[in-house]
Amino acid sequence: MNLDIGAYRLRLPAVASVPSSSERPAPFRAVPLARLRPFELSGCILSGKTLQDWREFVEWTTKNQTQVVAISVNGIPGLRIPGVEQRLDYAFQAPGEDVLQLVAWSDSPTNEDQRELLESTIQTLQLRPRRPGIILPE
Repeated sequence: MNLDIGAYRLRLPAVASVPSSSERPAPFRAVPLARLRPFELSGCILSGKTLQDWREFVEWTTKNQTQVVAISVNGIPGLRIPGVEQRLDYAFQAPGEDVLQLVAWSDSPTNEDQRELLESTIQTLQLRPRRPGIILPE
């Protein structure tokens, strides 16, 4: 199953689930885009922002206590916050596109296999195919 977010696409594994349109969020939470148990995956497009803006925001909110690592997935540059078991944060920006922010959150500690499933899902990130626009005759 594909999960499209703006110009980006993730390929979800068979074990992933997508919330129904009628699902209500838990208090102080948003309904995730997908669940890869135990993780809830949320994502959004940060219009008008850059990866550098995202890096500076992380540094500011953590008082420079968090390392941000540059990564690339299928040629799409990105940033990642490493070393956290219950929350995994990513930001990607393909040339000419807005920033995609992805956050995976688990209420309980996770193991290496669970994190690897999420990481392998992130590795499927790609740009969605562009559909040709309609050209009207003159």
